[in-house]
Amino acid sequence: MEQKFSLQTSRAKFIRWMILIISICILLFSLMAAIVKPHLFYLFLIGTLISVISLLALKKFHNSYPIILNIYYLGLMSIVIIAIFGTSGSFNLVRIVWLTLFTLFAFLTLDNKWGWFYLAVTIVTTVLYLNFFFIDIEDYRKILSNGSIPMDTFEFIGTMIFLGLIMYSFEKLNKEGITKYYETIQQLEDGKSIIMAQNNEKTVLLGELHHRVKNNLQIVVSLLRIQEENLKSEDAKKSFQDAIQRIVTMSLIHQKMYETKLGGEVKLEDYIKDLIQNILASYSIQHIKTIVDIHLDHLNVNRIVPLGLILNELITNTLKHAFKDFQDAEIVIKISSINQLKFTLIYSDNGIWKESMKESLGKDLIEIFSSQLDGKYEREINEKGTFYYFTLYDE
Repeated sequence: MEQKFSLQTSRAKFIRWMILIISICILLFSLMAAIVKPHLFYLFLIGTLISVISLLALKKFHNSYPIILNIYYLGLMSIVIIAIFGTSGSFNLVRIVWLTLFTLFAFLTLDNKWGWFYLAVTIVTTVLYLNFFFIDIEDYRKILSNGSIPMDTFEFIGTMIFLGLIMYSFEKLNKEGITKYYETIQQLEDGKSIIMAQNNEKTVLLGELHHRVKNNLQIVVSLLRIQEENLKSEDAKKSFQDAIQRIVTMSLIHQKMYETKLGGEVKLEDYIKDLIQNILASYSIQHIKTIVDIHLDHLNVNRIVPLGLILNELITNTLKHAFKDFQDAEIVIKISSINQLKFTLIYSDNGIWKESMKESLGKDLIEIFSSQLDGKYEREINEKGTFYYFTLYDE
């Protein structure tokens, strides 16, 4: 916005400066006309007044400069056309050059459509003049005898100088625009570099945070395992093992976050497969067939932890209560996206659950973790096995 305002200011200065130059030129021509061509004096004087009034109007109503410029161009071009068709004894081709200059000025300061309009006016005026009003031999002799050639020459030189000033000013304005453009690009690149540096710093710090959390959880696991060795009760040992596995499940996601360096998202399928292998290894089981089918593009990191804990409870309960000899044992996990905020989890095994174990702490934890995902689930048992159907939310 600041760059745009700067360019508009530069354009306004360019327009005011050009009109000021035109005003001075027309004033000089009016003074010369008072001596050499009195019949043109009033036309030049009116042109000077139009230029001064337009200059003052632009200064006060700069936001309405297209309207003011159109009135200005129409006024001056009307005066020039009157001078071309309404006077004799002058070399009017010089004034056609004036029309051309105003047309060029319109292209530089207004829309192209207005430039084409003034160009059409110039063409029509020139064609009419050359075909119907061009000087004959008698007029040419009159021009030679009345001493107007120096005036026309001076006027022609003035128009050419004005043309040079227009092109010089436009080139200057164009260079300023290019300079502002590259300055803006450089500012954006500098801002991008700063943001990337800050992002890299935060990535390193957050990665280190995940690494430390994972290490701290591993320390907790080690302490629990030491405590487990001193336990006499088998039930207490199993409870400790379950607690250890839950902590390992949470530690695994922090490990994954550290490995990605936060430069990308944690791949949910890889995380679930690693989680399954970790649980199977903790139970010293290798020959269970597992199928993982993931159709979910994205899941927030804060949602992966409760999802992992749900799967941990499901897999652990399956291993503890569903299979006797683990022959032809199979676990299937399917996750699919419903929309951007909603997804489904289908977990199944082909085992036969012990009826007395259907109500357990694991079931309570599954309900707790499901509620953390703002979800719900249903359980179905049939001849093919046990099925869990979850509807969960990623927010």
